[in-house]
Amino acid sequence: MQRPLVSICVPSYNGELFIGEALSSAFSQTYSKIEVIISDSGSTDGTVGIAREVTSNRDAAVRFLPDTTVGMVRNWNALANTARGVYLKFLFQDDVLAPDCVEKMVALAERDARIGLVFCRRHLIVEPSAEGTSVAQWYRRHADLARGLGALRAVREGTQLLASRSLLDEPLNKMR
Repeated sequence: MQRPLVSICVPSYNGELFIGEALSSAFSQTYSKIEVIISDSGSTDGTVGIAREVTSNRDAAVRFLPDTTVGMVRNWNALANTARGVYLKFLFQDDVLAPDCVEKMVALAERDARIGLVFCRRHLIVEPSAEGTSVAQWYRRHADLARGLGALRAVREGTQLLASRSLLDEPLNKMR
């Protein structure tokens, strides 16, 4: 059986502190049929240079979108519109994928043609310099973003997820 291509889409903007580790996690996937697409939103730091250095000499297909795509949503849309994969996995510049993340997500998605969205739990990491800030406090309070979706199982009807009483409680984005 042919394994589907997965497009790992990496939007960036002034992410030089984290972009190298994020991209390295994309290339460390146990699932090998990937392409990595990077779209920068006009960084003024070393983000693009670091990304180019980390992506050089990689076995996976790597593409940098040629134009600066200004704005968060336009940047995400530009990535989605140029992706060649059957599946899209967004990897934000300050996130790190577990090595088997893509493999597990593809296996689940391929299990049933009715599955239209796959997501997983995530661990929020607070940078040491941010300790004690309101952002760090928010992260600690919402360490389990998916909690508001109720009891998670491997496959669940979307209507059940949307019916959760705490769906509209903070944090609103439970699947980032």
